Amino acid sequence: MPAHRLALVTSTLALGALLLTGCTAPSPTPSGSPSASASASAGGSSPSPSTSASAAADAVAIPKDCEAIVSPAVYAKTFGSTPLNDPTVVDAEFAGAVAPVTPPAGAAADEVLASAAQLRCVWKDPRADITNLQASIGTVDPAVATGYLASLATQGYTCGAKYGGQQCQRISQNEQYPVQDGHTYFLRGTTWITVLQSNFATNGLMGQIVSTLWP
Repeated sequence: MPAHRLALVTSTLALGALLLTGCTAPSPTPSGSPSASASASAGGSSPSPSTSASAAADAVAIPKDCEAIVSPAVYAKTFGSTPLNDPTVVDAEFAGAVAPVTPPAGAAADEVLASAAQLRCVWKDPRADITNLQASIGTVDPAVATGYLASLATQGYTCGAKYGGQQCQRISQNEQYPVQDGHTYFLRGTTWITVLQSNFATNGLMGQIVSTLWP
């Protein structure tokens, strides 16, 4: 079967806005737990001084290498030999360590948050139709992120405190293939982590990422 390309939709700057094409393979267990994007206003209430201080205290250095977001053992168990940022899957300029970009005027909250990414990672075999996992990490305005998470709670996501921060997660049936999609968003301090997966099984991946960033 010919390899197909995973193209980033740059107009939205969202890591999840990728066009997936290519052979299917098992449904995902979500990254946030062993068992189980919407648009929102970029606005949000200004954080209080205490909230800002807490966010600053929780700040971490964003990894520059996708293989460094979890331990070597977890990486091997989770991703195995799945190609990472394959140039036939994702454009090199949108993969790995990247510079945050300025979102367009009037951008929705998801666009604002995606534009802040400093690391973008895509695990996908070029021969696969849909099976893939995408992760991004960046530094954001916690007020924007908190407002976005609040909007997800009204859109079928399960949200709450987790791993020392706030997480929202939704598992849904893929519209084209008989597999499940997982969308997980996490905020701790000013650090925003997104894990999007389709037909890609994981076991507590978000927790593993968090424990690596905040050892």
